[in-house]
Amino acid sequence: MWAEVQRELEALREEKKQLQTEASISEAISQQQSEIAATEEKDLPPFQDTPKVLGVKQNELNEEDKMAILYRIFKRNNFNLTKKTKKATEFKSIKNGEVLYLLTNKEISIVLNPNTVENNLSLKGGEESHSTALTQFPKEIHNGKRPISYGYAFKFKTEGELDAFLKSLNDILI
Repeated sequence: MWAEVQRELEALREEKKQLQTEASISEAISQQQSEIAATEEKDLPPFQDTPKVLGVKQNELNEEDKMAILYRIFKRNNFNLTKKTKKATEFKSIKNGEVLYLLTNKEISIVLNPNTVENNLSLKGGEESHSTALTQFPKEIHNGKRPISYGYAFKFKTEGELDAFLKSLNDILI
């Protein structure tokens, strides 16, 4: 009987640990969403002024400031941030529901849905990109035995190039 009570106590302790873990995960997600919202609202000048943000040269900006600038460009072009992971940030168009991903690279890279690119001749030229982070895109077998999500990556040297591309993408996909 004492062993049974001990087992039940241990089960209750495990359940309590599980609930605490779930609560801390929920809190972390909440914190991340708050940080994303704060980053989006951060008072940074428009991308044309980014060579000197708050008196700092473009190449001296930290990653957080660079990402804040990119998020503002997406927001200005009617794309809302829907999901953020270590590998990519997912954006969804307010106008047409089109999903695209901003990859976490040193250069500015976005990935478009392969169906969108293949159905629009004006979007040809992207490089095929495979990643588990592209969760909203179709899958195909690439190098391994299992299918992996893929899309077409477009790379940009400046924030201005990205802004112009997103504007033209909105015009194409209306």
